[in-house]
Amino acid sequence: MFLLRTVASLAVCGAALWWTNSVVAQQAEATEPEKALAAQIKCEDFKRTADGGWLSGLNARVGGMVFSNSTIFGPGGINIGGADLVVVLNRKCGGQPR
Repeated sequence: MFLLRTVASLAVCGAALWWTNSVVAQQAEATEPEKALAAQIKCEDFKRTADGGWLSGLNARVGGMVFSNSTIFGPGGINIGGADLVVVLNRKCGGQPR
């Protein structure tokens, strides 16, 4: 029982740290690579998930990169031209799940 509580506590702490890191990273001014990436994104091609990640829609594209339908990714998962795709999506498309 102690082990289960410990694992659950670590999971909650890890999720809180991930969320905090994501929020802090997004508060800074957008970098040039992030601005360039934002210009290539159509928000209607992606949906925000309840856990803070993103889900690609049918035939979602960012520049020359094509995502298969329902690709799920989180912060740090996809870097395009020096920009974190999730940070750019959060800035451009909003942070609320749809």
